[in-house]
Amino acid sequence: IINIGWARAASTALRQNFLGRHPALVAAGRSQAEQEGPAAVILRAIETLDEAQFRDAIPGLTSIWSDYLDRTDGLVCLTDEELSIGLPGRIGPAALARRCAILFPEARILAVVREQHDAIGSFYGLSQRSVFGDSTPFPDWLNRHFIYPEEGQGFAYLYSHAATLRAYGEGRSRSDILT
Repeated sequence: IINIGWARAASTALRQNFLGRHPALVAAGRSQAEQEGPAAVILRAIETLDEAQFRDAIPGLTSIWSDYLDRTDGLVCLTDEELSIGLPGRIGPAALARRCAILFPEARILAVVREQHDAIGSFYGLSQRSVFGDSTPFPDWLNRHFIYPEEGQGFAYLYSHAATLRAYGEGRSRSDILT
């Protein structure tokens, strides 16, 4: 299973409170220690390598993932929020989806989304916390992050649900994707 969850959609709570504790699941993600499995290494490769490097790395990544699955009891759930949103200015969510399709062709997709208007309010509330030091009034904040974001700025890229799910669905049956 590949768990992709959009920011501010409670996917972290799902990962920590269900996927990470379910006795039949092995939650594998960015925090997986190397001696426990290759998830962190594979996620880093998926998210950071350029196209040529990724193509060259496919045989090795496929091999270490296959070896991991062979020695793991239970259903493996690869989980990471960046698989849904991509990395602005570097690798978009559709490219990440295609890379996952290459490395995990039999995987089923669990996509956690949230109503967009609710998520916008949640992002604004998060940005107003004192740790972020942003006391921008909501209309100005909305213009900067959603309506008129500068190149590589803002949160509008987070709302590519349909395009991302389409990319994850390429080559998979509809029953392989749960949203």
